Amino acid sequence: MTNSSLAQNAINNVIYKGFSSIGTNGFNTSLYGIALVNRDLQNAFSTKLRTRVRRANFGSIIWDKFFDLYDSNSQTEIYNSIVTICQEDPRVALLDSQIIANDTSITVKVLLNYVEFDMTQASWLDFVFNY
Repeated sequence: MTNSSLAQNAINNVIYKGFSSIGTNGFNTSLYGIALVNRDLQNAFSTKLRTRVRRANFGSIIWDKFFDLYDSNSQTEIYNSIVTICQEDPRVALLDSQIIANDTSITVKVLLNYVEFDMTQASWLDFVFNY
């Protein structure tokens, strides 16, 4: 079975149902399956660590690294944050990640296996954080 046919099966067999008001017109806020998993990961990466009430371990350390010197120590801390976020979500398994830092942004690319769908994301998910 190819990744595209697996993706179609995953869409047809909805396992997860949720909502998001981001990127919608306000009428259709429902998300299903892999789209919901990706939105949840986007929320985790986009939230600064220790800013959620009663969820001190939720979020990413990337926001704290914007104005630090980007060195191997910073890269290791960002990588550990990526691993932690992916391990906290039982719906995904992290296969590979890349961290690309330049003068104006930090880009995190992750390759995931969606556990219940038994499929690997056909392309890398990009999370771009601009200063």
